[in-house]
Amino acid sequence: MKTIPYKIYLIAPALILIVLLFLLPTVVSAADYGFISLIHDPNARATHAEGINNLGQIVGVAHEVIGDHGFLYHDGNFTPIKYPNAKLTFARGINDVSQIVGFFLGASGYHGFLYCHENFISFNYPNAIYTFANEINDVGQIVGSYLDARGEHGFLYSDRTFTSIEYPNAIGTAAAGINDAGQIVGSFADSRGLHGFLFSGGIFIALDYPHGKATYARGINNVGQIVGIYHDAGGDPRGFLYLSGDFTSIDYPNATGTAAVGINDTGQIVGTYEDVNWVSHGFLYSDGKFTSIDYPNFIPTRATGINDVGKNYGFKMKSDIVQW
Repeated sequence: MKTIPYKIYLIAPALILIVLLFLLPTVVSAADYGFISLIHDPNARATHAEGINNLGQIVGVAHEVIGDHGFLYHDGNFTPIKYPNAKLTFARGINDVSQIVGFFLGASGYHGFLYCHENFISFNYPNAIYTFANEINDVGQIVGSYLDARGEHGFLYSDRTFTSIEYPNAIGTAAAGINDAGQIVGSFADSRGLHGFLFSGGIFIALDYPHGKATYARGINNVGQIVGIYHDAGGDPRGFLYLSGDFTSIDYPNATGTAAVGINDTGQIVGTYEDVNWVSHGFLYSDGKFTSIDYPNFIPTRATGINDVGKNYGFKMKSDIVQW
């Protein structure tokens, strides 16, 4: 079995579940696809794009020898995102009013942050050991995960109020995405394995791909369409699209593994697939057709998200450079 290197963490007592997340049916060429290299810092070992909004603003992480820090990229310019006195800062998501969320490592551990108008606001779930912010919607609602003495749980942070997101009887829960209606998706672990979930209107819906070994929900758009990953009977990762009780497998032709990780409001899906040589490529799935996304002369390439304008983002594995 080959796994695609995307990851989300579920941590619980006596349990550390590392779910590989960062790893339909015509394939078309990416010859007309426009690439922009994001060369952030000549001292960076790698630069990873994590989120994009409809203004084309991109946030991500620059990995340097002296430490990792976030960045904002817009109109050809980089702005460092560094929480004061932090050992490292990760920028994970950005909404259409340019609010940025992520987490930083301080003297007392990991904490979530909101960055807006050049000001940081840190936050921690009450009595949590660690707090990680993953995504923010256009209403300003933030989702993420926190770790306490009982294990890992998801959270919603809205109007300066925390709500714990815990799937009933789960060993651990992680919230990965939220749309503008406040619908939340993520994953949970229980005695039977790993499952995705949708939390909407105070009600949980478990997401288990039929006959799959495990299911992880990664993103949701404003239409309510959900994308993610399931493991088939052989244990290989495959992408899926879910809407109103119906699953559709998103499986790049002849791939050894596929991960669907982002979807925009028009239903365009991006993610990563691995070919028979286990080399990673990005893909766009739109109008029933696949487009393979490969940055020229670089392997591997991974697509990690897409905005409503149709631009997607990701990274290629080479020092100092990413592309979207």
